[in-house]
Amino acid sequence: MHVTIPVHTQVVNGRQIPKIDISNFAVTFDTRKIVISLGGGILADIADLFIGLFKSTIIKLIANGINASVPTTLENLIQRNLVASQGILPIYHGLAFDF
Repeated sequence: MHVTIPVHTQVVNGRQIPKIDISNFAVTFDTRKIVISLGGGILADIADLFIGLFKSTIIKLIANGINASVPTTLENLIQRNLVASQGILPIYHGLAFDF
């Protein structure tokens, strides 16, 4: 997995707080370490032949789906929490870190 998260600043309610931008996110799977098998009768044995042929394609489709959806979801979640904090991180009983 490879992720690049540049940090920028933004102004929210007159306060300057961090803003992230997930610009580079890539997850890959080692197809040699993933095993797909079916149990059952003769149809499962025939399907096992096709699994070997299509395993890399299936794994690439799963990785592409993750790469397409995770960056925006993660960025929105972190951004929502940063804005909700308004740049103040409570540490201990009234003590806070102002970032």
